[in-house]
Amino acid sequence: MRSSTTASVGQRGTPWGWFLAWAAVGACAALGLAALLSVGVLLLAASALVLHLLARRRGN
Repeated sequence: MRSSTTASVGQRGTPWGWFLAWAAVGACAALGLAALLSVGVLLLAASALVLHLLARRRGN
């Protein structure tokens, strides 16, 4: 009986190599999403402040 490591020799990478590659892709996507959400919260707060200022001026 052959092990999966022996069977994967000659293929384009080992199972661990593909796992690590996809893990890196997932980590980058998670960091990108976290950065997008954290900046989005700041932009939302800034836009709410501008909306409040514009709404007050328009009433005058």
